[in-house]
Amino acid sequence: MSTHLTSTCKTSPQKQDRPDTDNGDASNKNTTSGSTGSGFWVVEDVSNLERSGLKKIVGCVGLDVSTTTDKTVGELRRMAVSPCYRGRGIGSLLLSTVIAHARKHAVSSIFLSTSSYQEAAIRMYEKYGWIIVNKKEASDWPMKLWLVEMNLDVSRDG
Repeated sequence: MSTHLTSTCKTSPQKQDRPDTDNGDASNKNTTSGSTGSGFWVVEDVSNLERSGLKKIVGCVGLDVSTTTDKTVGELRRMAVSPCYRGRGIGSLLLSTVIAHARKHAVSSIFLSTSSYQEAAIRMYEKYGWIIVNKKEASDWPMKLWLVEMNLDVSRDG
């Protein structure tokens, strides 16, 4: 499988920079506006590009600094990897990209919310240094489910 990482970090249509990095098989196309730390990234499977002309989005993640008034704090949003592409390092690639982007844009802390149903994702987050800051039972649900809030200090190297 050949993958292609694409990022979009855009808050305003007035100013856009050109794509700035290319790392081997993964290309990071970064469009920025001002000094925002927000961004959205997708990983595309381009293995069928020559044959069919199609790319398939197999993973995504966002970083949103507009969810709090403190612009040094970001929220990890929409982290997902297609089930048949899990275990191939795509989640790690997305997290590494978000963390590097956050550091570049002076975001010092990233938080996320997930559920206990996402056990594998929680283990991956913990591997990257995220800590659980709150865990509460979702009593409205018929099955035993916990809502988990995690935080990562990105101001220091992990």
